[in-house]
Amino acid sequence: TLKKRVAQLRKKGFDVWTEDELEREGWTLAPLPPAAADAATPSMAQAADWDCGLACVQMALLSLDVPPPACSLKQLRARLSSDSVWTADLVYLLASYGIQCEYLTSELSAGASSAEKAGSAFYASSLEADAAL
Repeated sequence: TLKKRVAQLRKKGFDVWTEDELEREGWTLAPLPPAAADAATPSMAQAADWDCGLACVQMALLSLDVPPPACSLKQLRARLSSDSVWTADLVYLLASYGIQCEYLTSELSAGASSAEKAGSAFYASSLEADAAL
């Protein structure tokens, strides 16, 4: 049953919910294809210190049956304009594969406040160029 499958996936570390649990929490879902309940997300490593988001997109695409050669980190990088990858870039990347997604943010653009909120100097070297885009 679905509840047993959810329990098995939780034991493996996946964050999954049953429809009943989602409804109790006030969430609603669009109807999913039958195979979606059986989808498992593979674990993929990032290749550099900046591409954690790309590795996440790669895992999502693989779980949606995008062929591995079509969503390799090399292929994903080729679809981007720089190595400075923001969350909005990941949304556009998913959309370029035909994946419907919704992106919500409290920031209107990349700027100093974004770096300060991130609490890291990681983006400092590319922040000015990113803000100009």
